[in-house]
Amino acid sequence: MIINKNKILKALKKVNSFVSNNTFNPILSNILVRIYPLSQEIEISATDLDNYYIGRFAAMDINDEDKCEFMIDNKIFVGVLESLKNTDIKTEIDIEAWQITFSADGVEITLPIINGDDFPAVQYNRTKEKALFSGDKTLMDAFHAVKYCVAKDITKPAFTGIYINIQEKLKRFTVAATDGKRLAQAVCETNLFLAGDYEYIVRPEFLAEWAACLEEHIKENSANALVLLTDETYICFHNNHEDFFSRLIEGKYP
Repeated sequence: MIINKNKILKALKKVNSFVSNNTFNPILSNILVRIYPLSQEIEISATDLDNYYIGRFAAMDINDEDKCEFMIDNKIFVGVLESLKNTDIKTEIDIEAWQITFSADGVEITLPIINGDDFPAVQYNRTKEKALFSGDKTLMDAFHAVKYCVAKDITKPAFTGIYINIQEKLKRFTVAATDGKRLAQAVCETNLFLAGDYEYIVRPEFLAEWAACLEEHIKENSANALVLLTDETYICFHNNHEDFFSRLIEGKYP
């Protein structure tokens, strides 16, 4: 199997905010890798149990016997790929020995891998999915305007999130943040799609990732809108090769 170092590194660096350093659950310091010979793709998943990232990337020369899934430490994986000079890297996986070997420019590096069965799956219910908001720069700007007020005190979970209130008939949405002492609020009008009247408390790191992806879409003049979706437990968005999920924060916003 041949992987493109630059594409994989871009994904691995993106998942840094999704990889947990929780010593009580060391599995969360790993990423889950799935190999799909039929589509010639590699899928990478990472989570801290609140946020989930799933990315799919093309590879080359994946054989049927390469089909597998495993966990690998994210930091070590990044370090090894960065140390290799070649862009295209030959990769061999030995599931019986639970190891992966990278070969490039005469250098060969072998790393241990772990059975992927224990990696936590996102419990997003697609049958209950509904669209909330057709993304544009307005929400991105509103988020950037209020995020400085987000509380750091985890004893008040609702205060650590960004509040979004959607009002369909008024074609308006409100974005707010507070730390209990200060409150920042942005009220925005839009002609884009709004799904109804809803209010949610969303994790700021998820909105930061959404804003970054939206900004990239705008630079590329992409016609694909990054629509925010929900199943009432998670909020999410998809683009061509990636899925982002974030557990909504429960509680009453002030």
